[in-house]
Amino acid sequence: MFLVIAIALAILFIYSTLPNNVFPLNCNMYNTFLCVDAILTNTTVAGQSQLLVVFADQVPGVINVSSFQPTLDYKAASNSICTPSVAQSGQRIYCVATFDNGAVPGRIYSGTLKLYSNYCANAAGNTTYTSCPSNSNYSYGGFIRIEASTLPKDELPLSASNFSITINNTQNGGAIPAHFDVPISFSPKNSTLATHERPDLGNIRFYYGSKELYSWCESNCSTSASGNAIFWVRIPEAIPPLSSKRNVMTLQMYLLPITTEYDGIYAGEAPQLSPLYAEYDNGAEVFKGYWNFKGTSAPPGFTFLSGSGASYNNGVTLSATTDIYYSTTTYDPADYMLEGYVTSTSAAWGGLIYSTTASPGGSYGLNTGYAAGESGVQQIYSADAGSEIYVNGVSIVYPAVYGIYWGATGTATEYTNYNSPLAASTTDEPSLTNSYVGLGAWGSGTITVDWLRLRPYPPNGIMPTVTIT
Repeated sequence: MFLVIAIALAILFIYSTLPNNVFPLNCNMYNTFLCVDAILTNTTVAGQSQLLVVFADQVPGVINVSSFQPTLDYKAASNSICTPSVAQSGQRIYCVATFDNGAVPGRIYSGTLKLYSNYCANAAGNTTYTSCPSNSNYSYGGFIRIEASTLPKDELPLSASNFSITINNTQNGGAIPAHFDVPISFSPKNSTLATHERPDLGNIRFYYGSKELYSWCESNCSTSASGNAIFWVRIPEAIPPLSSKRNVMTLQMYLLPITTEYDGIYAGEAPQLSPLYAEYDNGAEVFKGYWNFKGTSAPPGFTFLSGSGASYNNGVTLSATTDIYYSTTTYDPADYMLEGYVTSTSAAWGGLIYSTTASPGGSYGLNTGYAAGESGVQQIYSADAGSEIYVNGVSIVYPAVYGIYWGATGTATEYTNYNSPLAASTTDEPSLTNSYVGLGAWGSGTITVDWLRLRPYPPNGIMPTVTIT
């Protein structure tokens, strides 16, 4: 079954993103599905043509597509396949139908489109959708008018366009939970990958079986990068501990044709990496909490509390005296790691914040600024204590990913670019439970941040291992 799916995906990915000159003249669905793109072209078999239609699923809940039945010039397709066969709202579905007659390039063909599927309104929480049966209860219709075209040569399938990713939970004492964010890292200059990658890596996709996963490229998202690219991928199911002997999950990484770009829905990248800030940013789909600073006001789920305000220019700049942003929802600092991409700072105090109250006071966090009496070093601070409660002596660097978390009562840990985490444990350290998260600048100077996120703390602090073959 997986081989059939893989072959179908390989065929569909040939056509997934095509130049504008092969767009259909007219392709519409009457309801619930959106016709995004289509192409009609001959296959390598004499007298045979194929129609690809890319649908966007707008049905709430989950649907299971049982069949795709198009006609062109009153002739029905001889066979067809859609993938993924089971999808949730917002996901794209690729359907290919084969016709036992050739298509004349440049000629206009007209016909009908029909998708048959079962609608599973209550299955959205089931990540494998096993409770969504394949019997067909609904039909969705539309029409198409399309010009047959010749498939560009650079869209032909590549012999090494998919890779297997093994995620291994190596610990005995805890399962990796469902919806956990796993970092997948590899060198874009790897000889096996290099000839198949788009310059910005926008043609990379991750699948679990036939289900596309949410992914977000954080750094080195370029074929010219000297370091490893980091993709964060949200896994759909839990991975049991090592003691269960079912501690491995296998994903597939596909490299689509190089004309394919991030879609900003399932595949995206950090906001500062796109040609337009946040053009392909889908971080809100990948992380538990996520905020970029596009536009001219606080992002949804964030509120500005005090100070002179903030300025926006592909990120947010907070200016002392006392600018503070907080989330409108609370989180448990023992369960999540708070991280932000800081591009510059000159603030006497400024950085990432946890706060027990939605007010300027009651805050604790990581200072990425210039601590009083300690020029250019990081510190963990306590607003309630009235001053820094620990200075670790590590020099400030930027741009960089800064992070902080409370792993246990009385212990806070900070790190930069995931390196050399340093913990503070003092009598001043608070025991935080449900807290707001945010950003702040106070004292003097400014701090500029491109994005802020929360991702799950790995059980026992141990990330799973990742192997790509």
